[in-house]
Amino acid sequence: MSSPPQTRRAIDQEIPLGVGVVVVVLFFVGAGWMSVRDTTLVMEDARKVAHTHEVINSLDNVLSLVKDGETGQRGFLITGDASYLAPLMTARVDVELEIDQVERLIVGDPNQQRLFAKARTSIAAKFSELGETVELRRSRGFDAARDVVMTDRGKIAMDAIRSTILEMERAENTVRDECVLAMQTAYRTAVTSGIATAALGILLSLLVAFLIRRTLASRRRQ
Repeated sequence: MSSPPQTRRAIDQEIPLGVGVVVVVLFFVGAGWMSVRDTTLVMEDARKVAHTHEVINSLDNVLSLVKDGETGQRGFLITGDASYLAPLMTARVDVELEIDQVERLIVGDPNQQRLFAKARTSIAAKFSELGETVELRRSRGFDAARDVVMTDRGKIAMDAIRSTILEMERAENTVRDECVLAMQTAYRTAVTSGIATAALGILLSLLVAFLIRRTLASRRRQ
């Protein structure tokens, strides 16, 4: 038995309304998903940027501590006054703590781990030279310690430390720049997406409102 014409017309008018509602719901679900994705990407890139700053800061601390040790050595070699050794004694302890910090921060980065292994070897060589010259100054005097300094062992080790740490910091700066660029891109995408979402959302809402109004008007006529 066929449906009355009025019933068929009512069904035909309500189908677009149902489709419109489904489209609006799916649209806002998709827009919400994109917003969450962009926010997650920005947060992840921000975390990476903060991490690069941590690595660079810790590398700077390592280099600074080695310089402190060298300063203490020079003061003692020149004066023979044991009080000048305080920076060297402190640096020996603190540099190991800072080295451990760097190694924790670069876990999962094979290239940085390879470079820092070289730096550790150079740091050990430098502190070995510092300790040797200090002991020679104590036991045999200034000339004996100076002869070791003049071999440039300490200078070669120090240059290697600076070079390796600089290379590591350049790598971290590259990662940071890439992340900052990605954050800027994600931000622009989020702004553009937000504007487009608002505009399309308004249009779809107006369309659904029109369909609802038309359906209600049709029912009143029926």
